Amino acid sequence: MTDAMVRSLYRMLVSKKKLLDWRTASQTEKVIKSNTCLYYYVSMLASVLAGLALILVSNVIPLKVLGIGWILSPLVCYAISKESKWEINPNRKSKNVLKRYIRDMWSYFQDYVDKENHFLPPDHIVLSPVERVVNRTSPTNIGLYLVSILAAADLRLISPAEMKNRLEQTLDTLENLPKYKGHLYNWYDT
Repeated sequence: MTDAMVRSLYRMLVSKKKLLDWRTASQTEKVIKSNTCLYYYVSMLASVLAGLALILVSNVIPLKVLGIGWILSPLVCYAISKESKWEINPNRKSKNVLKRYIRDMWSYFQDYVDKENHFLPPDHIVLSPVERVVNRTSPTNIGLYLVSILAAADLRLISPAEMKNRLEQTLDTLENLPKYKGHLYNWYDT
């Protein structure tokens, strides 16, 4: 878009040529997407120009380095957005270890999300000097618990009926919690 504006201004004010020559946005995008690195540079032109301005205007080395970073940012975006060629195929032993870790993580919710805690996950437990549950929770803890319920059912750690029951219990509790303009507070006592 910036390219089109600059090009139009140049043609209208300087060259006075090719005033009727134009391409639709979809035509331009097809050309640009044929080279995805170019696509990132065009779509992040403001970042590149800001980086160039920092390098040219600043006398401070850290700002020049920041400018170089901004100029290179489309290249970084291009590099990290490429599809991975790695394929993860864990062996049987690795799968078993992973399943054990998953069961151990789920057991935290299974052990501590109960009627006593109003079906909300406690923030954490203290194991030493004496084991005790910290009876508070946050929207982050609640969200993680809800996703964990779905994952546990998907991995067959709990039955679909238990998944439904746990979701209903927690959602019923959430409906009754005090809120600010519909949003959950940051912390709740369980």
